Amino acid sequence: YNPVIFNATGSFTSTTITPQDSANKSSIGLVVLYKEQAGSTTLNTHLVAKVRANASQAYQTVTLANKGTFSTGIKIAIAPAISVTAGQALSYEISFAGQSSGSLETQVHGVALQY
Repeated sequence: YNPVIFNATGSFTSTTITPQDSANKSSIGLVVLYKEQAGSTTLNTHLVAKVRANASQAYQTVTLANKGTFSTGIKIAIAPAISVTAGQALSYEISFAGQSSGSLETQVHGVALQY
């Protein structure tokens, strides 16, 4: 018997969000609710967030900072707003690295854009 262990990496992107006021946005931040199912997540290494406001531009990495606990086991990470190329097609990308079943498992429970 040889168990197979996979170190997971990957990402997901949000759907495009259009601001209600229909104005171009040139700065975006975000809030992430996450859970350390196993191990200790290092923000900006094991859990990385990127944002953009213009679909024709590349995502820009934001700096996540731990801001305490939201609920039992759920932590809050915030990324202050950064300047981006102005637009009305707001979206984010969340990436994972170094995940391994039973030793490092990070779950994202919610993401909110700030603009």
